Amino acid sequence: MFDFLKNEQTIYWLIEISVIVVVLIFRRPLARLVLRIAFAGMRKKRPERYQLIKKSLLQPTALLILCGTALISTHFMNFPDKVSGLAGNILASLFIIAAVWMLYTAAGLVSATLLDSFRDRETAVNPTAAHFIASGIQILIVIIGLLVVLARWVTDLTGLIAGLGIGGLAIALAAQDTASNFIGSIVIMLDKPFEIGEYIEVDGIAGTVERVGLRSSRVRAVDRSLVYIPNAKLANYNIINGSNRTSRRVAFKVGLPRTATPESIQTFITKTREILADDPDVQDEGSMVILEGFTVYAFEIFICYYTGADYNEMMAIRNRINLALLDLADSLGVSSLLPPAYPEA
Repeated sequence: MFDFLKNEQTIYWLIEISVIVVVLIFRRPLARLVLRIAFAGMRKKRPERYQLIKKSLLQPTALLILCGTALISTHFMNFPDKVSGLAGNILASLFIIAAVWMLYTAAGLVSATLLDSFRDRETAVNPTAAHFIASGIQILIVIIGLLVVLARWVTDLTGLIAGLGIGGLAIALAAQDTASNFIGSIVIMLDKPFEIGEYIEVDGIAGTVERVGLRSSRVRAVDRSLVYIPNAKLANYNIINGSNRTSRRVAFKVGLPRTATPESIQTFITKTREILADDPDVQDEGSMVILEGFTVYAFEIFICYYTGADYNEMMAIRNRINLALLDLADSLGVSSLLPPAYPEA
């Protein structure tokens, strides 16, 4: 037993294994220390952002430190060539995976940080473009990481890539929808029909855009459900951007009973115009009140006016105008405002 411990190589092994075990136990505190040093300035100026970065990068940093320590330690253990080569490939692959994990997470954090930093500036970063570029960088990081890992295990990497290219052609033919969605995401980024956080209406779906990905866009519908719309379809749909509207149009018809006299009809029209003109929240231009037509059952009065862009404000104004119209009709003796439609037979 003591002869075994006297062996110089054994002492090296014990030291290296002890180092690995210590790093394994204290990998998270070491990762915190590394992040604390790397982001010392941010920790003082932007503590909230620093906490987010620390939380996101803690695990990949801890794995990176552990794999790097183990990889370095194996070089001093003088294992047989086959064992050393296998252990080196495994540990190097884990080290690369940890690095890819860290860079992948960092790419997303950079996108979020840029959006937050330029949110209130005149030179704001386009959210759609930022998410798109971040997603593209993340995919590129994964592909490069995969190739580097394969290079550790495959001698003829060129032949493997050529084989993958042939297989990739077959996959591409079977994945035309994915390719069209990717092109659709590029079209959305270039045309900029909407931004992240804006309210849109498309193909019967109305909601707020939460994210534009490489394959689909995520919209939070008005009923709070989450809708995923393929980018290829989104790029071809007619998109109504409600967030960019400058005003809202309210237009409807009411029917005065056929017993109404021409004088009462004219008075109703005149008074309705006055109601719209006196309301401070109804815009000055665009209002219209006319006798549009006749039916067997009613005289059709067309009413149109414009309000501000806010939906809740528009509904409050509409409620106020409608109540005023009911009072007006009652005062003129035509209190039954009828819809200008034929009753069911």
